[in-house]
Amino acid sequence: MKLYDKIKGGLYGVAVGDALGGTTEFMTRQEIQRKYGYLTEIIGGGVWDLDPGEVTDDTMMTLCVAEGILENPQEPKQAIGDKFLDWYQSDPKDIGNIIRRVLSTYRGDWFEAAFLADLDLGQSAGNGSLMRFAFLLD
Repeated sequence: MKLYDKIKGGLYGVAVGDALGGTTEFMTRQEIQRKYGYLTEIIGGGVWDLDPGEVTDDTMMTLCVAEGILENPQEPKQAIGDKFLDWYQSDPKDIGNIIRRVLSTYRGDWFEAAFLADLDLGQSAGNGSLMRFAFLLD
């Protein structure tokens, strides 16, 4: 399988899984069972009031990473950051607290913005960065 096809498949997997899981984000297993039983359709709703097929910040940030890498494969950090900032300025309905804080305080130094957000909000235990990690694998 070609690398292009693997990347495309990974992006589709992220988006489809996110659109399915966005409905039940932050719900316990018992709450999901009570409300939906076994969810097998992409229906939207949930805490973000998603339209069916609409994705969360996880997919949007994954796309930013992919676009940033395509823009500058050798040194993608700034391109990825610029994509994050463009997305943030579009006023997304779903954005995590740590990410919102970093992007709202960014003044040219990503490390400093992340450090200040950590000082302000405490350590993050989220898994969003893991979802964007797939593009670093070969």
